[in-house]
Amino acid sequence: MNKHQWLLLFCINLLITIVILSPFLPGPGSLSTITNTIYTLLQFASLFLILIIPVGLVITINQIIKKEKMSLSFMLLWTLPATSFAVTLWGADAARNFSRKIAIQNASPIIQAIETYYQVHKKYPDRLSDLKPAFLNQMPSTGVMGISTYQYEKRDSSFAVIFTQNVLAGFNKEIVSYDPRHQYSADDSLNQVYPAGKDKWQYYILD
Repeated sequence: MNKHQWLLLFCINLLITIVILSPFLPGPGSLSTITNTIYTLLQFASLFLILIIPVGLVITINQIIKKEKMSLSFMLLWTLPATSFAVTLWGADAARNFSRKIAIQNASPIIQAIETYYQVHKKYPDRLSDLKPAFLNQMPSTGVMGISTYQYEKRDSSFAVIFTQNVLAGFNKEIVSYDPRHQYSADDSLNQVYPAGKDKWQYYILD
């Protein structure tokens, strides 16, 4: 392989990495359906494609032993499945931590508007739409391509602002919530709750 082919190999694997991690990258939440569908499909695909890795490796090693010119197609045969599997298994966790911080930060105007509403009306709003336009001009974007929007729950004397992230093929989801009085929902009590890195924010994995 020449320098151009090595560069092409790197770029193709980098591209597949970006595509896999797209649900956790900054961007419009309107792309959540597309990015999460791609992520789920590639998770499934990587489980089957991992079986091809030994075949590609054997061919590449054989070419090296025989001092033959390495083929880009055979390199892709094992590097693409290996990259896909590694990124979905390990890279997604780090990316999910990154996207969680972005979405939490972008939720600040909503939380401030809810607290202002409470000061005026002595109660929390029944729904987020009650905040507009007096307390919030428009609903802020999550700023993450895989997170469509924020949800809201009124909980007795408290409230929760919630968003979700894909974990495992759409079957496992990460539920991230802000609750100033820690009045968790029923789902919260059935799962291990973790701090989300900012006061009054927490998350858990819903199976």
